[in-house]
Parts: sequence; structure tokens; C-alpha cells
Amino acid sequence: STDINSAKLAFNEFDTLYRKDDPNITNERYRKVLRSFLQFRGISIPNKDPVIHGGSDSQGDYATVAMNPQEVELVAKFIGESKGEVYQDMFRIHHESFPRPQTLHSWIPNIEIKYADVDGESYPFGQSSVYERKQHKHYNKLILEPQALDAAVKYQGKRFIDLPFSEFLSEYAGVLREAYVEIGKISPDIVYPKGTDGWLWTNKPVYSIRHSAAVQWINRTSFDVNLVATMGWEKPDTLTKYYARISTNNIMEKGVCYYCSPPSVMSSQPLFCSAPHALAYTYGARRK
Repeated sequence: STDINSAKLAFNEFDTLYRKDDPNITNERYRKVLRSFLQFRGISIPNKDPVIHGGSDSQGDYATVAMNPQEVELVAKFIGESKGEVYQDMFRIHHESFPRPQTLHSWIPNIEIKYADVDGESYPFGQSSVYERKQHKHYNKLILEPQALDAAVKYQGKRFIDLPFSEFLSEYAGVLREAYVEIGKISPDIVYPKGTDGWLWTNKPVYSIRHSAAVQWINRTSFDVNLVATMGWEKPDTLTKYYARISTNNIMEKGVCYYCSPPSVMSSQPLFCSAPHALAYTYGARRK
């Protein structure tokens, strides 16, 4: 028979061996598998249980894991040259709409083209609904970047790739890691400790895109975490805590918009007062 106390004892023994060579390594994956198994057997476990709790090990350490638009374009080009058009298209769509990897793999885009009017001009953007199995929920996704929108329309009604998930994930993660080296996010000669940006780029290259896309959307919406959370997170505090911690820089940048109220010193990561102004900016428009 299985009971929670013997499960905890067994897990503690496993954890001691697992962390023997690297005390900083996370046991999150194994801990969550054990939780799921125990819950399947009808055993109730408090979410904050000290041994097999349900939380994530990331506590906002990776809030600065993000690519600016120039880096996104360089990665897209690198992927296109290394793996071809399909992977390049997938990356562009992924960085706009941040579905989870399993969802991206099985997603059949159904893109609705809509238009936003900004200062008398009309700009197209894409909207799609995506079902995330992990949360058992549909999320509306927006695609503003013109090349990502073109890519999404191209796959309307069909899957991106016909490979088994494990094979796809291995291929995609491999080329992303190479691309991050190419743009200077990581060096292949450095072993990055957990909790640093380099660790996430190296060890979770696909997951890093979800971080980067979250930061991009927060910058497009004047740091509106609640609004961005509606596109892919169960709770807004998850987004604040794990993905895009609001920093003191953001406090002083509130109200900056590269389209309608640009700062005198521009950075490589543009900021906007609203998504329609971000959309106009991506099409090259600037308020006169």
C-alpha cells in the first residue's frame, strides 16, 4: 500500500542521491510526477507540503530572460539557415503566442485576421484560440509581428510538422541552443549555475521562449501583467513571480511609448503604452 509518509521517506532518499554531485540541481520534475501518482491513488497532498510541494522552483530568478526584436530576428534567420523554413516559421509564431511545446507541436492554426486603427491607418493582426492541455483551458492568442502573422496564415488548418513529439522537441531545442550561442546569450564553454539566465537559455531553450515572449508582451502593454496573463496563464501572480518581475526600471518607464511618446535615449527593447501602438510600430509607423 502507498501512504504519504512512506512516499516522503522514499523521495528524501532519492533526493539525497540525486543531488549528491550537484546540490543546486532541481528535483521539480520528479517531485511533480510523485505528486501526480499519489493524487491518482487518491492521496491528498497539501500544495505547500515541505517535501513534495506543488510549487515551481523558479522564483523570478529568470525575469530578465528575454530577446529584443533584433535578437528575435537574428534567431529566426539562424534557424531558417540551419533547419529550414518550417522551424523558422514555428519559432516566429512561438515567440508571438508562447504556447507550451506540446501544444505548439500539435497546434493546427485557425487564424482570424483583424485590424486595429491607429492615427487613421489600419494594421492587420492575427487572433487565434489555443487549447492548453496542462490548464484544460482555451486561451486567445494575438500575433502582431508581420512575419509571424504571414507564417501563421501559411499553416492555416494544418499542423506545422509531422514528427513524433520527442523528436521534434530534441530538434527544436538543439537549434535554439545553437542560435542563443550565435547571438551571444550563452557560451558553449561555460557551465552556468542554476538561477542565472545562462542556465535557462542552456538547459531550457524552448521554455526560454515563453519567458521572452512574456517580457515582450508586458513591454507592449505598459506592463499590464493582468492583461498579458489572460493569453496563457492561470493566475496573473504566476506571471509576475516567475516570468517578468516588475523592476524599478519599469516603474520609471511607465508611460513611455516608442510610437507616441519616445524617450530621448532609445534602448534595444521597445516599450509601448498599448498593443495597437506596438502593432503600428512593428509596421514601421511613427507618430509625427
